[in-house]
Amino acid sequence: MKKLLLTLFSAALFSFAGYTSALYSQNTNTAPKPETKESPKPSPTAAATAPPLPDFMQRPDYKAYTAGMAEKDAAKKVVLLEKYMTDFPDSAFISLANETLLEAIVKAYPNDKERIRAQAQKTIDGVREDFILFSGISQVSRTYNTVISSLYKAGLEAEAAAAAQKAFKLFDEANAKILFTAKFPIWISLGQDSLKKGDLKKAESYFKQSLSGEYEGNAALIGLAEVAEKRKKRQQQLEYLIQADAHGTLKKDQRNTLEEIYLKEKGSPNGLREMLDANYKKANPLPLKVVKYSPDEKRTKRTVLAELFTGSACKPCVTIDLAFDGLLERYNPAEIAVLVYHLHVPGPDPMTNPAAIARSKYYKAASTPTYFINGTDRNSGGGINRKQTQNFYDKIISKVDTELHKNNEADLNLSALMENETVKANVKYDGIKGDSNDLKLNIALVEHELSYMGENGIRFHQMVVRELGGDKREGFSLKNANGNLEWQFDLKKISDELKIYLDKYETDEQKEGNSFAFSEKKYQLDFKNLAIVAFIQDDKSKNILQSVFFDLAVKK
Repeated sequence: MKKLLLTLFSAALFSFAGYTSALYSQNTNTAPKPETKESPKPSPTAAATAPPLPDFMQRPDYKAYTAGMAEKDAAKKVVLLEKYMTDFPDSAFISLANETLLEAIVKAYPNDKERIRAQAQKTIDGVREDFILFSGISQVSRTYNTVISSLYKAGLEAEAAAAAQKAFKLFDEANAKILFTAKFPIWISLGQDSLKKGDLKKAESYFKQSLSGEYEGNAALIGLAEVAEKRKKRQQQLEYLIQADAHGTLKKDQRNTLEEIYLKEKGSPNGLREMLDANYKKANPLPLKVVKYSPDEKRTKRTVLAELFTGSACKPCVTIDLAFDGLLERYNPAEIAVLVYHLHVPGPDPMTNPAAIARSKYYKAASTPTYFINGTDRNSGGGINRKQTQNFYDKIISKVDTELHKNNEADLNLSALMENETVKANVKYDGIKGDSNDLKLNIALVEHELSYMGENGIRFHQMVVRELGGDKREGFSLKNANGNLEWQFDLKKISDELKIYLDKYETDEQKEGNSFAFSEKKYQLDFKNLAIVAFIQDDKSKNILQSVFFDLAVKK
């Protein structure tokens, strides 16, 4: 096997419906940007002014590829992807499509063992050895893991075990240092195979080997919990499940097992949620070196607005989510106001709401992660490895520091109070510079922190936008250079509407044939955990003239 290219400097981010990798390619200098199921349809006017799509996104092979990847029906997906491969055998995305095709065949035709075997071999034979995942793991490793997992699901355990052994030997023989991390998923596959065979000692050894490096997941810990269960060591099983919870989302049956053992051991469910939250924080400290912002002589009165579109199922959002957490530690509220909007991208997110969707359409920000600094500085792309957070954070604070040297283009004064479950916000504005007729005053209700373990392994979500002011959540047009505006947020109404929205989303997914249900529905507002952010924005240029933050220290 030829030596894998180790450099990631020319890697381009590829993200599609939860499958994200950064690739270095000898045949193409670009890679596709995320496609999402909630991409807003632009109006004819918007389409006329929108920037042209990158060249690769206009190619017929990319369009055929994305059409196949976007199809939800497994049988139809198989047809589309097979046609794409026949029509475009030299396309840059063939090796990636092979993996999805294999998974679709297993889902649509689980009894067609020969077809599954053939596609599994085709997937291995067609892997691009020069592809490097954004996390530093080779595409070869990803492909083998997909093949092994698919063969297991199809009941072809012998073939799955053989593929795992072959991969393990392959990586042992490779000299490229980057392949060390490629062993982790293979160790897990070997551990699962040993577990199925009843060889608990070997299974335990493989799972522990995967934990000996820098593996960031809970699969090995769940495997060790299963070993402990078979050995009837309930306390050890509980300890492994608690550790696994801190490193990733537990499935429903695993969560139920954890709760059942805890209840039996403690005699009461009290304290479990608090303990899991504390354990997560201990196991996952912010992977950043944060230095408090120190104003210099160029510092103005400007308060920067940082907005992030993210999703709890979005793995490449991890680094940006954590980098935004770092912003809240570096800057005080007079220096920065942070707004985080959750979207159902690439999968359902119980913190998504109509306000977040409205704002994403405003910016035409259909992919995650996408973030804006003062409205005009747009950025997208991230990484799944927490250790990459520092690089993204450093780039963001460089932008913020620059903005803090710019003069604010309006003056804002914000006050708010809570009365009978209603938040009354009052905004005074004046000193508006410029003569734009497209200025709007926006008011956002945010919750400081929500606890929810998403599929991407992030448990705590800060500055989550819960509602936006205005009849259509579009803010308020400003006709004068100065004035006063009041707006009320009915907290009970907001909570009720969030529940209705999430219930409907869940029902609609099920009507489409998806066996989906939220593990939690984050519709209840914590009245002691709220804040208000107001900002003036030019709708035409998207420039933020000024923003202001107000913390609601309200007790129930």
